[in-house]
Amino acid sequence: MNQILKTFILSPSDSMWLCYRENFKRFFEGRSPQFDAGIELIEMYQNRYGIFPSMDSLEKELTISGEMELLSFLQGVCSDPGVEIYPDTDSFVSGMRIIQKVTMEQDVFSQLAGFNNSLSAAKNTRFETVVDQVEGLMASLASVRDKARSDSQRSASALLFGPEACQEFRDLYTKNENLTLEGSGGHYFDLGIPGFESLQLKLGDLVTIGGFQSHGKSLLLRQIAYHLLTRYGLNVLFLSFEMFFNSVLAQFHIRHANNKMQFPGTPYVSYDRFKNGVLQEDEKNFLLGDASSDLVNNPNYGTLYLEEPCKGEYRVSDLLDKLRYVEDNYMPIHVVAVDYITLMHPFAQGSRAYEVRSAYNQMIKTLKNHALSHTDRKGARSPFLLISPVQISRHGLDDALKNDGKYDVSAIKDYSEIETSSDVILTTLIDSEMREDNKLRVQNLKYRDGKMVVDPKDFYCHFDRGGILSTIESRSQQDMIELIQRLQI
Repeated sequence: MNQILKTFILSPSDSMWLCYRENFKRFFEGRSPQFDAGIELIEMYQNRYGIFPSMDSLEKELTISGEMELLSFLQGVCSDPGVEIYPDTDSFVSGMRIIQKVTMEQDVFSQLAGFNNSLSAAKNTRFETVVDQVEGLMASLASVRDKARSDSQRSASALLFGPEACQEFRDLYTKNENLTLEGSGGHYFDLGIPGFESLQLKLGDLVTIGGFQSHGKSLLLRQIAYHLLTRYGLNVLFLSFEMFFNSVLAQFHIRHANNKMQFPGTPYVSYDRFKNGVLQEDEKNFLLGDASSDLVNNPNYGTLYLEEPCKGEYRVSDLLDKLRYVEDNYMPIHVVAVDYITLMHPFAQGSRAYEVRSAYNQMIKTLKNHALSHTDRKGARSPFLLISPVQISRHGLDDALKNDGKYDVSAIKDYSEIETSSDVILTTLIDSEMREDNKLRVQNLKYRDGKMVVDPKDFYCHFDRGGILSTIESRSQQDMIELIQRLQI
């Protein structure tokens, strides 16, 4: 703590430290009077002059001269004047993470000790009382966990002033340029939907797909997740509240088998025939052999982690726990796809139920914030792309059908935070005529980073082939035979 406080006060006027001040204030507030005093000193200077205090500024403000006098002034705060000032951001963040870890351990031990004391003092209590105490302990430990997780989220900010700011921007472009040269397309990713290439995604974005029930929301979600997985090599955590694990697994494998850019000249594979166990021998050998092996072993692809939540009240904290588990044990996660977000439980553990719509809006906002501020296992900022369908009401669908099959943003008004927090909003629509023709309409309602795709686009949707979208109708050999017979060719 002393090291970090000294870093705050003695560092030059460098914008790199500004981004940590609010987080550290929240983390240490009330734990150390010395730290509170130091932060108060910095805030006073910032409020008065609007900049972070440099060494010279502090000398002037405190009416002292020289570093030794300043160190003497801060003796009660930094007990060791020889403490090293961290030379870079990584060292600084590492120091913070160590203190966070130790503090969390102390909080956990304190809760366990309190539970043990209360249990020992009540030797003859009823079983129900002990159960209540255990539940209280679990709630307390959950609170410790949530606080630690909140403390680990860091903001990013910078003062755009001086040569250092120019160099930081040059470094940003160099990083983009290097990534592009390596073939990953830089920080940006397209959706994999023909005609929507101008919508560029980045890590930290929230993409929502609105639609009425059975209108292709989940299908489009899988299509986008598959594209990011295979085109850009991104690791995907996919959670489905609507379909069984085995069904989602089969859909991804069959979607890959029917990728004829990857497997030209190979047979198309039917999901219905797979589900009923009646694939032809060549289809079975191809799907279970080359196609499946390529999906899971191709080094150019990312890795897919499928999750079927097995509890009735699946909360944001459960999703974040799963995300941390996967990253700690297997791989970093770049994309979190949730099918779908409004099927999660909006209330935090132990909280009182309040107005449901407000609870869902708060949950959506919380997930968006985590997508932006997520940190990897080493504590470095590592945002992820969050994608989820949301349900559009019957009233919203009726309005769209009256408007020539076009939605407007009011269709998602039940969850106002979706409009606020989403970086990209898409909708899907299938009317009765389109369903007969195996068509799906995709529309863009919001694009935060640029110009929207104004006009909706209709696609042939091959539902039985893993949900492939195309602008050209594709017919099976049997379809073609029947068509020729009807036309008497």
